Amino acid sequence: MKNLAEGQKDLPTLKKLRARLKDLLADAHDEFLPGTAYTDWYDRERNLVKTGLGPV
Repeated sequence: MKNLAEGQKDLPTLKKLRARLKDLLADAHDEFLPGTAYTDWYDRERNLVKTGLGPV
C-alpha cells in the first residue's frame, strides 16, 4: 500500500482519483456524509428505505 497523498510525484494521480470520486458521488446523489448520517436510510430490519434521491 502506498499513500498517494504524501508526495508531489503522485499528485496528478491523486487529483485524477479525487475528480473521479467527485463524479461518482454526484451521479449517486451522495454528499459523502459521515457514516452515522446514513442511519435513517435503513429501517430496524436493515432494509434500505431511502437513498440520495429520496424514499425507495
